[in-house]
Amino acid sequence: MVGNVIGALSLAMIALVTGQMSIIGGRARTLLSEKDVQQITRLASASHRTPWLLDVDRSMVLPEEWFVDAYLTADSETASLRRGRVTKLVGRVVGNIAQQWRVESHGRYAQVALPGIALRTTIENSDINRPFRVNGRFSDEELLDLVIFIRRSPSKPAIPDDANGTIHFEVPDRIDGAMPILEMRRQRNTVLIWLGAARSGQRVVLQRVNRQWKINELTGWVA
Repeated sequence: MVGNVIGALSLAMIALVTGQMSIIGGRARTLLSEKDVQQITRLASASHRTPWLLDVDRSMVLPEEWFVDAYLTADSETASLRRGRVTKLVGRVVGNIAQQWRVESHGRYAQVALPGIALRTTIENSDINRPFRVNGRFSDEELLDLVIFIRRSPSKPAIPDDANGTIHFEVPDRIDGAMPILEMRRQRNTVLIWLGAARSGQRVVLQRVNRQWKINELTGWVA
């Protein structure tokens, strides 16, 4: 056990020195100390997988907490798709210093390559090549198909005008395919997708109809 912990910490330090680990998120990411990264790496590492990306956020209410999604090195990878595990950690904060980190949950992620661009591990805040959380069962082909659909920035079907000439329109009326995908979730016969950056974005509900994706709902969200 001691050897595994030391190994994980060593990998974390190597990643920081060589630039192999990216840290993204809000202002909290700039407050993470070397000790924080070491603790997060030790707690998140599993089955010889260590974090390559930390996505950091902070609570908007007191008592203040910091949240980190630690994306672990991939369980499977092709030229166009990387899949693996993500661990969510929570740190109690006093005076802008995390006092203690704990694991809150475990999940899965996917990262889809942009056309003509190889998958990479160097990620920035607004990078649409970033990994996203995956909840529910999705085949590799389905994930690729969904991302291609989103990146086309499709529009919602137009609402017909009323017989009296009343015009209807909705805002937003088009998926912003330039936004990073944050999460895909299977919910019965639909797929929910959250896109955005910082604390705002879009929420999309899709349904497969006649072998094509149809936009059932498209709304904005603010956190």
